[in-house]
Amino acid sequence: MGSNSSHLVQSNNDQLMSAATKQYLANVPSLSVAGESMTPAQIAQLFDDRVASTQTVQTATAGRTAAVKANRDKRAQTASKVKAYTTIIQGMFAESPDTLAAFGLTPRKVALSFSSWCGVRGSSVVTVLAERLGWRARKGL
Repeated sequence: MGSNSSHLVQSNNDQLMSAATKQYLANVPSLSVAGESMTPAQIAQLFDDRVASTQTVQTATAGRTAAVKANRDKRAQTASKVKAYTTIIQGMFAESPDTLAAFGLTPRKVALSFSSWCGVRGSSVVTVLAERLGWRARKGL
């Protein structure tokens, strides 16, 4: 918001400079500004152009903000359908990683049951971890 307020301050200052130049320097034939001879009307136009440029930036910023909000709203509105379709495609082509890749998807991860993860029914989790990590299993585990 600081950037937007600074644009507003700059624009307001430029409007004041333009109005004051038109009001107080209208009778002056020309001034030397940065090495260039300019009439008060040209100087006022310089500030008017700056105000117009700032307004263009503000309009573009508001348009971008509206577009981002519309995009977020559309994605939120369609998220459940996209998720359902993705699930369907992953189910249809579960055995074809190349086809899934064409959709930009990867195969679903298969959830392991406790017994399949342990390898032997009735094994203790600590024992299985100890064996997989190379620890000696203590007696009684």
